[in-house]
Amino acid sequence: MIPLNVQDAMTRTVLAVRRNTSLVAARRLFAKHHVSGAPVIDADGVPVGMITQADLIDPDWKTSKRAGMHLYFKVEEGQICDVGVVSGEDYDERGIEEDVMSPYVMTINPRAPLMTAVRHLLLGDVHRLMVADGERLVGIVTTVDILRALVDLEDRAVHAPSGASTPFNPSH
Repeated sequence: MIPLNVQDAMTRTVLAVRRNTSLVAARRLFAKHHVSGAPVIDADGVPVGMITQADLIDPDWKTSKRAGMHLYFKVEEGQICDVGVVSGEDYDERGIEEDVMSPYVMTINPRAPLMTAVRHLLLGDVHRLMVADGERLVGIVTTVDILRALVDLEDRAVHAPSGASTPFNPSH
């Protein structure tokens, strides 16, 4: 049994976009911050969907001719704490997140066992879950976050004195 909860592995500062964020802004955001997906949030920071790299490159998606905004948001502890601008030269491209995002919101509670998150990821065939406390977005947990937590747990067990236990403290 793995004695970890989702909050032990999740990333607490979440990059997010809105439905009307431009597709090119999302691609630039993903490249700049080395992420492969982001929650789509409403004006109150409540998750309304997910956008992934796969959504952005799928040639079968029909995109609108709407021009989107070039903003992204940082969400911490359920609050929008910062707004960023994605800059670039190819803003003639049209289309917004709402055109291609998944409208399904898969969330998990931060106090849920980490193995519950693993099961949700496997059953949903997804690589990330939004972590929500009620409607508040408090983090995101990805397959890489889980692997990092498991390696850290193993390293602590290997380096702990015989019979001693050390508390888990994720490094991110």
